[in-house]
Amino acid sequence: MERATAGMESFGSRHVPELDGLRGIAILSVIVHHQLTPFSLSGGFLGVDLFFVLSGFLITGLLGAEFEQSKTISLRNFYMRRVLRLGPALLLYLIACLLVTYHTQLLGTFQELKLIAIALAYSTNWRMAFGWDASLDPTAIIWSLSIEEQFYLVWPVLLSGCLALKLKRRFIVGGLVVVILAIAIRRYWLLSSGANFTRLYYGTDTRADALLTGCLLALLPMKDVSIRNKSC
Repeated sequence: MERATAGMESFGSRHVPELDGLRGIAILSVIVHHQLTPFSLSGGFLGVDLFFVLSGFLITGLLGAEFEQSKTISLRNFYMRRVLRLGPALLLYLIACLLVTYHTQLLGTFQELKLIAIALAYSTNWRMAFGWDASLDPTAIIWSLSIEEQFYLVWPVLLSGCLALKLKRRFIVGGLVVVILAIAIRRYWLLSSGANFTRLYYGTDTRADALLTGCLLALLPMKDVSIRNKSC
């Protein structure tokens, strides 16, 4: 059991330099895709998917390491960490968005305030997916963060429940595989039904499989957490 705990900590709670390289690749691919360099790259938008996979992997690793150490996951502490980590920077960015749109007259002040409120509710991706307001104002870039935060409202609760119920790892992994396949099928069904690209690209229900893939990868090295303490 000590070996399993050490393995969890190695990819969960410690810095993994190799992941910085993957982040760098993801960032460069997105920059090139948006034509911010003299080069072009077809498919560079896949850098966002790589970010999603890394996010699912890292969060699941941290939650798993916490459970190995304390036999529980503090959801309160998890969400407080998310708020403290993202809240201040997000607020500063949204204030900057308001100032930029006000001075450039990109959008009316009332409209931008509405978009800021949507961003604060982490729903920017849905307003773009359903065309509630397709404005490409500065808050539009928060769409990927919105998907992540919606996902984190659900996944830590589900994982905590599965671990508390002592479900075997293979059942958790199997459930993830089923959901990932279901999302792929739903995406194909929406495409066949005539859904436009923005609906598929920005919808949480059509993009969560990347996050779940990261969660799946994080769970694969884990020893079964339902092992009794007497086996240590």
